[in-house]
Amino acid sequence: MGLSRRFLNLIVEKRIPGAKSLRCIDTTRQHFFNTRTTQAAALKMERIWLPSPSFNFRAPTSSLKEKQMHCFPVGDRRVICADHSGNCFLVDAEMRRVVMMPHLHKLKPLPLSLFVPSTDAGDHNDGGGSLFVMERAPEPEAGCNGQLSHQFEAFASP
Repeated sequence: MGLSRRFLNLIVEKRIPGAKSLRCIDTTRQHFFNTRTTQAAALKMERIWLPSPSFNFRAPTSSLKEKQMHCFPVGDRRVICADHSGNCFLVDAEMRRVVMMPHLHKLKPLPLSLFVPSTDAGDHNDGGGSLFVMERAPEPEAGCNGQLSHQFEAFASP
């Protein structure tokens, strides 16, 4: 089973608060970690250019809350984004589309995510798998009394 990624999803903050752009870098075209460099070549620095953004997106305007956008990679050229209101959407750069997703049950100011690829994906990564999102610093919730805390959530594929 090959779990290597062909694309590196680089999410870059823009000058506008809450705005970001997604740039997909094809790792098969890059020569990362070339161990056969000569000393002269090591001293020479060449200019690199980022690819043009595949998508630009921005958190909705709100006068009451800080504009935030959190992005979670889920596979080749696919990213799930969540704004400060809990709205979630999937950005699919390959298909050039945006799909609305279920809301987060509770806002997470500093989320941490982990994507687990599906074992059914085989050697071709079709983006199948599960995304787990949790609060970076979970805290006990007052008056929890067995209720769900929503500090840990999952987007699971069937």
